[in-house]
Amino acid sequence: MTTLLTINAEPIREWLKGGELDDEKQIHRVRVCIKKLRSLLKLIRDLSDSDMPVTTINDHLKSMSQCLSGQRDHDVVCGILRAKVAKEEDVAHRESFVLIQRLLDQAYQTPGSDPAQLRRSGQVVVAMIEELPSIRLSRKKLAEYLSAKTGKICKKGHKALDKADCVQLHKLRKKIKTLFYQVRILSDAGFDMDLPTKKLKKLGNRLGRIHDYCVLEKMLGESGINKSTREKIQPADWQRVQDYIDAQRQKYLTQSDKLYRKWCRQQNRDAG
Repeated sequence: MTTLLTINAEPIREWLKGGELDDEKQIHRVRVCIKKLRSLLKLIRDLSDSDMPVTTINDHLKSMSQCLSGQRDHDVVCGILRAKVAKEEDVAHRESFVLIQRLLDQAYQTPGSDPAQLRRSGQVVVAMIEELPSIRLSRKKLAEYLSAKTGKICKKGHKALDKADCVQLHKLRKKIKTLFYQVRILSDAGFDMDLPTKKLKKLGNRLGRIHDYCVLEKMLGESGINKSTREKIQPADWQRVQDYIDAQRQKYLTQSDKLYRKWCRQQNRDAG
């Protein structure tokens, strides 16, 4: 398992050997790398009796993720608005989205991240992973663990989808993404986990789209834009954007629910 951590930490090592982390593709690679490492660390923490410093490594990875997420969220929601502007044929509606996009760019400040601290955390993560003792987990133990995680998601996940609450849906998405990365990494390493990842990835992506619209709604809320700035925009403009957010969120929620139930039926059949 420690070998898998070392292999999957390569994007962080590549970044540390280079310059600043300011390229969009490189940032994406590092963010995915962080998610993979945290998924592996959770698996090791849950299954191993070793006194490995899993929590410390995970804390540094979490800190790195938080530093990189602010800019990502801003880029994504602005991309949503730009795409809507490009496709919108109704002039009044298009102007509403242009106004809101400009307002968001003016009002939103990317959460401050310390590049030096980000690099230090990356260095600590790489160093600690390289010093980890060897640990082995049996194929049977891994399969039982992943099967139990799958069963738990299928047993409780529908509650988040039924409530359609942003916070609960985001928690479900994180569990699904963690399971996806665990299965994918182990499968790529030669472990036959007998858990297809295609539908799992698709489900995670659909839930991710819901999260993007939840983030957009939050950024446009009073916690993201002050009252005096908000009053510069007409209520009709706000309503057009809110209606669009609601419609898109409902679309992806419907797709997610369908994918979730289909995936769980397949897992139940395979388990039976």
